Amino acid sequence: MKQIQSKSQQNVKITVNPVVSLSIADHHLRRNEGQARVIGTLLGIRSEDGQDIEIRNCFPVPHIESKDPVN
Repeated sequence: MKQIQSKSQQNVKITVNPVVSLSIADHHLRRNEGQARVIGTLLGIRSEDGQDIEIRNCFPVPHIESKDPVN
C-alpha cells in the first residue's frame, strides 16, 4: 500500500490500496473517445483520531460532459 504524508500542520497518514490505483488508471484508459476526464468515488475508513486514512476501494461515476447549461 502507498502512504502519503499531508503537508498541513496536522500529520495525516493516507494509505491507498494498490488495486485502487490500478482501477483509476483502468477507468481512465477506458474512457469514451473525446472525454477529457473521469470522475469517481473513493471508499475507505478513517481512524477515530482522524490521523490515519485508508483508501480501500473506488468506483467510476458515469457522466456526460456538455457545454450546454442544464435546465
